[in-house]
Amino acid sequence: MSSPSWMAAANGHADIIRVLAAAGADLYPQRPDQGEKPLVEAASKNHFEAVRAFLEAGVDPIPRTEPPEDDYS
Repeated sequence: MSSPSWMAAANGHADIIRVLAAAGADLYPQRPDQGEKPLVEAASKNHFEAVRAFLEAGVDPIPRTEPPEDDYS
């Protein structure tokens, strides 16, 4: 099942992403089979306004999945 942010990302609905962000929705849900995020989905489909909406909402374009291994990372 897809989340609202996944559906908005996949279809390029930047306005919906902004509404979801304003409502406090989870913009980081992960696709279990691939580990991708909605931001990646929007970017892969060239939905640039949707990407912009995610970035304006504070979504990290390079989220860390694990802590750095050392103090120099």
